[in-house]
Amino acid sequence: MKTICAWCHKVLVEDEGPEAAVSHGICPDCLNGLVGDSGISLADFLNTIEFPVLVTDESAAIRQANGETERVLGKPVRRMEASRIGVAIECFHAGAKGECGGDAFCAGCILRRTINETHADGKPRYGVYSDHEVATADGKRARRFRFSTTKAGNAVLLAIEGIQDLPIAS
Repeated sequence: MKTICAWCHKVLVEDEGPEAAVSHGICPDCLNGLVGDSGISLADFLNTIEFPVLVTDESAAIRQANGETERVLGKPVRRMEASRIGVAIECFHAGAKGECGGDAFCAGCILRRTINETHADGKPRYGVYSDHEVATADGKRARRFRFSTTKAGNAVLLAIEGIQDLPIAS
């Protein structure tokens, strides 16, 4: 899957996998130009994006999200705000201890680690995959998330580029 900037169309990452699909992110230059110089509020900017985007702080807690996030994750943005990312995606391990990062399993979480690394070094990451056991109405399911991270000031924008249900292990 190829990821391109939705504004300038610069190729951000090109996976070598068999998928010919294209996903969209935002490059740091376009992000800075749109948010930094335009006078548009972050909330209004986020709602112009046609894929799920969450704004996280250094603890991977959600500070804002766009309307597409609400549609894809199936819960109101206001219920996600202040919770950590694992709670928002219904990670089974976040629910087991009541908080994302509270389970021994969480130490290896690629999603949390990638957000934290982007906060620490400011470098964007594109086309990252992370598998999670999530709680659903039908019980526990395995899901693969494809995402990118971009630092903007003191926040990291997490763009969810794809969610795929995985076969249930027997």
